[in-house]
Amino acid sequence: MDPFKGFSMSDFKRIEEEERQREESGTRPLTTDGSVSKQILQRGSGRERPRLGSVATVHMVASLQESGQVFANTRDSEPIQITCTKEPQNEHVTEGLLTALRTMRKGEKSQIIVQPSVGYGEDGNSKLGVPPNSVLIFEVELISFVTKLEVGDDFQKWLLSEGNDWDTPRFSAKCTLTLTCSSTDESALYWQKSDPFEIILGVDYTEAGITSGLTRCISQMRGSEESKFIIPSKLCWGSKGYPPHNIPPDTDLCYRVKLLDFEKKPEKWDVKEDSERKEVILSHKQNGNVMYAAKRYQAARRYYKKASQFLPDLEDCAFKDSVSTTIDSNLSAVYLAINKPQKAIQHADQSILSWQITTDEFKQSSSKSVAKTYYRRAKAYYAIKSWDNARNDYNSSLSLDPGNEIVSKSLVQLELAVKREERAQKAIWQKTFAKLDNVLKDELNTPTTEKMEEKVSVKNEAKAAESNPKLVKVDTGTDTIKTKVVVESASSSSDDDAASLPKKYTDSDEDDSIDEKTKRENVAKFAREEQIAARWMFIVSFAFLAFVYNYWDAMFAALGD
Repeated sequence: MDPFKGFSMSDFKRIEEEERQREESGTRPLTTDGSVSKQILQRGSGRERPRLGSVATVHMVASLQESGQVFANTRDSEPIQITCTKEPQNEHVTEGLLTALRTMRKGEKSQIIVQPSVGYGEDGNSKLGVPPNSVLIFEVELISFVTKLEVGDDFQKWLLSEGNDWDTPRFSAKCTLTLTCSSTDESALYWQKSDPFEIILGVDYTEAGITSGLTRCISQMRGSEESKFIIPSKLCWGSKGYPPHNIPPDTDLCYRVKLLDFEKKPEKWDVKEDSERKEVILSHKQNGNVMYAAKRYQAARRYYKKASQFLPDLEDCAFKDSVSTTIDSNLSAVYLAINKPQKAIQHADQSILSWQITTDEFKQSSSKSVAKTYYRRAKAYYAIKSWDNARNDYNSSLSLDPGNEIVSKSLVQLELAVKREERAQKAIWQKTFAKLDNVLKDELNTPTTEKMEEKVSVKNEAKAAESNPKLVKVDTGTDTIKTKVVVESASSSSDDDAASLPKKYTDSDEDDSIDEKTKRENVAKFAREEQIAARWMFIVSFAFLAFVYNYWDAMFAALGD
């Protein structure tokens, strides 16, 4: 995240002036307790400073304040690298030095005084020859530093060289840059462009080796900035790789990019005059047309969207309505091309509405253009199988442009598609009702089952039990359901009561005395009632589904056959 985001130019100037005054005042404390102080010997450049995690390359001379004894010196050898962390990572680095290092700029040379509390403390460092409780003096030159920045959740960025511009390139800006592409450990070089070349930010350059992930990274760079990016494979070449550059599938890539220069595109708040707005709108619209012709639909969409952002502030209503009609119609074509028919319908609606409220003169001059819009909306309706709406729009297009053969052919194709759909639905209903009839016929031809006999027998027994409440039904548990009736044992009952019962309710092992013919008739009647009810249940269910899906015509055609 950029700590200076939201700062105005006046804020930067004020901060720089305050720092200049402090630097000229000599040695100044860097901490509230005065444990670390710094005197700038040579001013650095740029506004960036090392942050936590930055790797700084420095020359350093370290000595004791009391005796002047030098215990570390890199001037006679190669500069060393120090990682800016909260705690020291090696014996040559102290907490106070890390604090001061994060206040320096690239190229700055400073003298840093570190007190024992943030130096080597009461123990000192016998290996370096530093006595206990020693005040240390570091003369440090910050040669360069690399800062790792997080760019969203997918990218990693290291700032190699700070830019000298406050702005970043915006969409459609022409950028001049150099780059190298390699593996994440930079052991394999896949591609290198040492000579400056140009791209337009936001335009698809995949055939030239520029991926969407890389353009996203470039959009966050400043002028003259040099950075290193690690970009995941899903935003580079994914599972296919890129054979022209020998990039294997599913490979994360490391890009080193230097943004030499870029064209500054005006935003809508930068444009104050109507004439300027018109110029910007027409420029974006023309670029969108070029991208659409090249089948770079996403870039075309962004150009048209960018142009539409300037429309609300236009004071020339006639120009506004005419351009809005064209831009929305073009957006409808773009969304058709990327298979988003609902979005295409939405923008076609807006285009037609804008055309309807324009002057009669413009309506006459733009009738063929609006015929295209009706045609595009009809194609979108066709894609979602809204046949009636598509037919109406095809006819509207033909009324504005009667000689258009493409629209006429499309209308014929629509009618053929409708007939195919009706035949398909008719076949579905015929098949469904045929299956239903077969099921019901099988049920009607099936002999009476033991289960139905059981139901009728139970019904008859229940009726008999109602006539004599003293009877209790007992299930014998045999395969063929029989009933035994037992007289309740009570002091008031007698043998005469039992003798007075009908014979079919006496306790015996004989078969039921119900007339077999009546029993069969009852079972058949009960079966027919259940079959009729089931058939009506199926018919009502399918009729309801037909109503929901608006297939009444197809259903009745199937029933008629």
